[in-house]
Amino acid sequence: MEEGRGRIVIRSYRAVFDLERRIYRVDRWRLNPAGVPVLALVYAAGLVVAVLAAQAAPLAGPLVAVLPWQLRYVAVPCGLAALAVMLRVDGRPAHVALASLVRFAAGPRHLCGFARCPAPGACWTPRPLGLIADGSGPRPGRVRFRGPGAVLVRAAHELSGRRRRVALTLAATDGAPAPGRAVDVARGATLEVRAPR
Repeated sequence: MEEGRGRIVIRSYRAVFDLERRIYRVDRWRLNPAGVPVLALVYAAGLVVAVLAAQAAPLAGPLVAVLPWQLRYVAVPCGLAALAVMLRVDGRPAHVALASLVRFAAGPRHLCGFARCPAPGACWTPRPLGLIADGSGPRPGRVRFRGPGAVLVRAAHELSGRRRRVALTLAATDGAPAPGRAVDVARGATLEVRAPR
């Protein structure tokens, strides 16, 4: 904000709404002339709770208990709270920056359309595929394909049989290409390819 010629120029509304609450006196006791930020008191209370939780932990408890109570409950929480109030990460308070770091660490590493996806290069690779003759060569004989999977047929054909055992009989053709058709083979089902009659 700038003041001049009887008016106040506001460069950003953030300067108006981003107020820092401070406590200057408690009853008749005057505190620091600059005041104590309320956020520092919140940080200090949170750090005291963290110290109490660390004392109850099986591994960290004996290490924390070595420190005198003045350090555990007063000096360390107040010192860390003062540092946290002064710390600004990209202009954000410490608790906002810490929350965003936790979200980033717990979130997915790769996104596609705002949804979790595998890392680039990590994709499913099928096993070697078999080539099924379409009847244009010398007698193809019988070939069986066991599911699960899908078979792309690009020749004139006829399907018959049941769900677990399907027969695909190739039709005699003059060599003109037929539109492709994908045949889904369920798990445990068998697709038997037969030569043209």
